[in-house]
Amino acid sequence: LCFSLRGLYQKWSQSKRKLSAVNLQCIMQQLGVWLLVGPVVIFHGPSLLVSVKLITVRGILLALINGLAFTSYNLASTYLLTRITVVRHAALNCIRRIFAIVATSVIFQ
Repeated sequence: LCFSLRGLYQKWSQSKRKLSAVNLQCIMQQLGVWLLVGPVVIFHGPSLLVSVKLITVRGILLALINGLAFTSYNLASTYLLTRITVVRHAALNCIRRIFAIVATSVIFQ
């Protein structure tokens, strides 16, 4: 549901503001960060200070790789959404999820 609503909001923002895919993705990422930071600080504020000691070089490297993969996927998805309809984008997303489930099932038997 959230992915579909995100797609509709992106399509609406794209038509309303005439933004490029990169600018639209930047706005969506900023919105996501602001929606996440508030509840995290409220519910997990004191425990965040304890977990700072657990940060390692390997963890930072994995976080950077994950962030790069996440950003590139979302940029490609946003670019594709500017070219096709929301319904077609949702159908392609379902096919992508099925492929991801089957591929991980085969790889991690």
